[in-house]
Amino acid sequence: YGLAGVNIDFESLNDGDKKNAVVNFMNQLTSYIHSINPYLEVSFDSPVAGYGLWDFKSLVQSCDYLFIMGYDFYGSWSPTTGPSSPLYSEPNSSLSISYSFKQSWEYAPAISSYPDKLILGVPYYGNEWNTKSPEPYAQSIFGNSNGYVGSVYYEQAGTDSQIYGTLWDTVSATPWYRWQDAGSFHQVWFDNDSSLGLKYDLALEKNLKGVGMWALGYDGSKTELWNLISKKFLKPATVVKKENELSKNFVLYQNYPNPFNPSTEISYYLPSESFVEIKIYDLLGREAARLVSDYQLQGYHAIKWDASGNSSGLYLCRMTVRVKNEITLSSSRKMLFIK
Repeated sequence: YGLAGVNIDFESLNDGDKKNAVVNFMNQLTSYIHSINPYLEVSFDSPVAGYGLWDFKSLVQSCDYLFIMGYDFYGSWSPTTGPSSPLYSEPNSSLSISYSFKQSWEYAPAISSYPDKLILGVPYYGNEWNTKSPEPYAQSIFGNSNGYVGSVYYEQAGTDSQIYGTLWDTVSATPWYRWQDAGSFHQVWFDNDSSLGLKYDLALEKNLKGVGMWALGYDGSKTELWNLISKKFLKPATVVKKENELSKNFVLYQNYPNPFNPSTEISYYLPSESFVEIKIYDLLGREAARLVSDYQLQGYHAIKWDASGNSSGLYLCRMTVRVKNEITLSSSRKMLFIK
């Protein structure tokens, strides 16, 4: 059917199968799929918290990438209310994404060695409980999961939170809201553009392959979550054009973002293999950084410049290209660093 590949999602595996068995299976599956077509993708949906029962570093090597299911910390099984996708947690608690990313028995080894093969999955939904108390992390109305009402898509949660008032849980860095009805309280914990933005920042900080959502469409006609993706990840339109749409000449694009603090991405296009030098100069003409000085293949390239050690102000990015050691071309762009 011309699909891009296969994605594997095993639910409720036996503990004894979470290391060698699943890694061996994914190794065999990936080898088989790639023998048919090396461009087909094989991915695996991995739990955000493995509690030491998984070998995520070996698992990520067994396929093209892992989709980390960064949600379902709280749900229908929970005796109390709480966030589906907590970014942070109380000290010594394992209930958060950041905790799992830091631990050597969880994702830290995989992130250290294979960040470009990891996708952070985030929820476009929340959960609703019926409680006696208006306080966060309250027990459900019956003191167990019977007080769970159901999941709430972002399209509804985003609207209702504006009606009832959005509250912010500083422990987990997630929003929630509540209302009273017939002597009991309702609580809905969900993710909005503020909490998702913090998770996207974590993905960028760790240089992950990207982010994914469960599930697209749960936001309905609302645009703020799409706008957040554009703000955090998308390049200017001229940068994301396909190579066959690019100029036949070499191009140095405007850095993005600009102004920036403290880092920015510099992208450029080479119509043929060339020797490239990219240097940054301050307004006095002094060299502030040398980012590239090497032969590079034809195509689109991008590099980041971290200006943390420099003074704020206007800088000049200058690219010089030598083609076949004969023709020398150059182009420059102004960049504004604001601390």
